[in-house]
Order: sequence, then C-alpha cells, then structure tokens
Amino acid sequence: MGVSMAENWRLARSLEVLLHEMNAVAPNRSKASDGTIGDFRHQEEQSDHNPNPEGVVCALDLTQDPAHGADMGRVSEYLLTHPRPALRYVIFNRRISERDHGRAWQPYHGVSPIARCRPGTCGCGSVPTRPRPPVAHSWWSDGRPAARRTT
Repeated sequence: MGVSMAENWRLARSLEVLLHEMNAVAPNRSKASDGTIGDFRHQEEQSDHNPNPEGVVCALDLTQDPAHGADMGRVSEYLLTHPRPALRYVIFNRRISERDHGRAWQPYHGVSPIARCRPGTCGCGSVPTRPRPPVAHSWWSDGRPAARRTT
C-alpha cells in the first residue's frame, strides 16, 4: 500500500546526512529553495519528491547561495568526483549526471531548469541506508573539519 501525501513520511537517511553536511559546511546559507516532499505539481506525476511505498522521500533540493558558502556548482562537482553509493543522480544548471550513465554531465530537459542543486535519488526502498560518518574535511578543500569551521 502506498503512502498518501497527508500521511507520515521521512527523508532518505543518506539525504539527511548530505543535508547535515551541507549545513555544517555553510551554516549561514539560504534555505529558501531547499525542498524535500513534493508539492501539488509533483503529486500528479512520478517524482522522487513523492514518498515511495515505504514512506521515504528520495529527493532533496539545495539552494544556490555561493555568497554564504553554498556554491551548488562546487557541491555538484564534489558529488561527482566523490560518489556516494546511494546517489543515483545530480541535477544542476540544466544538466544531469546519472550513476547508471557513468556520472558524465548530460543536458537536462526537465520542467524546472534547476538553478539549485538536486542531489537526486538516494536511499530508496525498504532497506534503510546507514548514515556516513561525520564529514572528515570541508567540501571546499581547505582541509579543516566542517564541524570546526569558524569562518
């Protein structure tokens, strides 16, 4: 039995970890376009923003805010060069990179141009995803642990 939009749902654990890491790296970033559960438009179509049969939302949008440390171009490239097992695709700036297609950028022709980063489908299915250990270093390669960043 499927899960309706009104019932309980949760974000895929792997995306919870990614969101936590993003917030640690850029604690003052805008979250204006962050998104998880699908809106009414999404509910009318097949979308990873809709809960799967286990009640898990398997998509996350992150807001582009380079002025506050959330440069989604850099995040997207990092996710491609440091792939995570649960990550099926990344969408950014009218491009998509899919695990099943060698993670190379391809044109994205979806409805939304995605001016933010959508780190795709993660943690789908009834098998829970084990969270990764805390981030060992900043995504922006300054070498300092994200949790200890003060600037």
